[in-house]
Amino acid sequence: TISRLPPEILASVFIFQADSERSQLQAPDGRRRRGLRWIAASHVCRSWRHAALAYASVWAYIPFSLGQEWIDEAFSRAGSVPLVLHYEENPTAKNAA
Repeated sequence: TISRLPPEILASVFIFQADSERSQLQAPDGRRRRGLRWIAASHVCRSWRHAALAYASVWAYIPFSLGQEWIDEAFSRAGSVPLVLHYEENPTAKNAA
């Protein structure tokens, strides 16, 4: 059963889900989407949460659009793994100027 998956396999699943959500951060109408459903999956049970928190590479992708609190937490949890920092200029603010 899925409850018997080793933590490193669960972490790989979370990373795969996070990678697939990256392309969906920008909605077709230009609005931002959260794109962090993999975090909800980490709340399913204690072992899933442990897997998400124990593997720094799960936290290596840092979208700046999610705010300072998220950035700080992701930096902290990513530890010393290589990071992917994602910054996009807000198209709405750009057009309003």
